[in-house]
Amino acid sequence: MSLDYFSPQSSSSSAEAQSTPVGTPADGGEGQLISMSTMFYPRAQLDALPPDLVVVSADEVFFYVHLHILSYASVNNFGQLLPIDTKPAARAESLHILKVLEHSVKVNVLLHIIYGISCAQYSPTFETVVGSVDVMKKYGIPVERYGDSGAPLFSLLLSHAPVHPIEAYAVAAGSGLEDLAIAISPHLLSYDMAQLSDELALRMGAVYLRRLVALHDDRMDVLRKLILSPPQPHSQDGSSAVAYCDNAAALRAWAQAAEELAWEARPGMPNLLFARLDESADCIRRHFSR
Repeated sequence: MSLDYFSPQSSSSSAEAQSTPVGTPADGGEGQLISMSTMFYPRAQLDALPPDLVVVSADEVFFYVHLHILSYASVNNFGQLLPIDTKPAARAESLHILKVLEHSVKVNVLLHIIYGISCAQYSPTFETVVGSVDVMKKYGIPVERYGDSGAPLFSLLLSHAPVHPIEAYAVAAGSGLEDLAIAISPHLLSYDMAQLSDELALRMGAVYLRRLVALHDDRMDVLRKLILSPPQPHSQDGSSAVAYCDNAAALRAWAQAAEELAWEARPGMPNLLFARLDESADCIRRHFSR
């Protein structure tokens, strides 16, 4: 197959380039039209050398990349798909062609991660990012090498953590990205562990599952210690300020409410202390807050 070098046509608007990784179809030679990536095109100058490898996605989008970069990124020669000769191709006619089974949106995210380029402008969905991580493992690309703080993969997964906290944590944990898992964990403080599926538990692994359980257990222990220790009431000096109720009644009501809250407390549960108290608790609240 003969391919010529073509850059994206000037008629493509910047808005189109930001919304999709695919540019306007270009003449691929011999009357063929090809869909070309707006980032990985022949004259993109992403490396000192010109592209010598074309990755063709399942939906036939062309990505012009560099054989030596993909060879370095992969520990299994990109699933044994890359040619053994990694010398840069000198002419367009000798470009290596690599057809993959993945859709262009996943290939686009994958290549951005490998090249260390942010793809936030494409707003990839969480499912696309997770799928790209799975593709990395398939093609022998160590995820931990590309998951450092500030790297595109780190930023992508962290950006989805507010909406998909447990799923993002599982991906980070299953990939050995400790810093990312730690950064995601604050979004899990209100997560109900009873909702954790076997699939996610297996993906994150025993070590990070134990850390997550310990995080919730430790927080509950601290909460129980705090609420089971009643606050110190003000001394009764005969003034009208103590007309609400005496200290003994207040402490009994506090102990009852605190015991109930300590028993029912769960991650993410709102403060039930005053919500579960009756009118006498309103008296306690005023008494202890004076």
